[in-house]
Amino acid sequence: MNKKDKKRLIYEAEKQTQQVKNLKRWLTKSIGLSSITMIMAYFGVKRSGILFTVGIIGILFTIIFVIAAIFINMGIKNGQKNIEKILSIVEAV
Repeated sequence: MNKKDKKRLIYEAEKQTQQVKNLKRWLTKSIGLSSITMIMAYFGVKRSGILFTVGIIGILFTIIFVIAAIFINMGIKNGQKNIEKILSIVEAV
C-alpha cells in the first residue's frame, strides 16, 4: 500500500468518525423524544376525550422513537467496527 492509499484510508476513517459522532447526537435526541412522548402517553391515556387521543398518539410516537434509537445504535456500533477495521489495515501496513 502506498502513501496515497494510506492517506485515503485515514481520511475515510476521519469522515466516518465524524458521522458516528453525528449518530450519537441523533441517538440522544431520539431517546429524549421517546421519553417526552412516553410522558405524554402516560398522562393522555389516563384521561378521556381529546387527551386520550393525545395519549394514543404519544404511544405511537414513543414506539417510533424507540425503534429509531435501536437502528441508530446499530449504525453507531457498525460504524465503530468499520473504523477499527480501517485503522487496523492502516497500522498493518
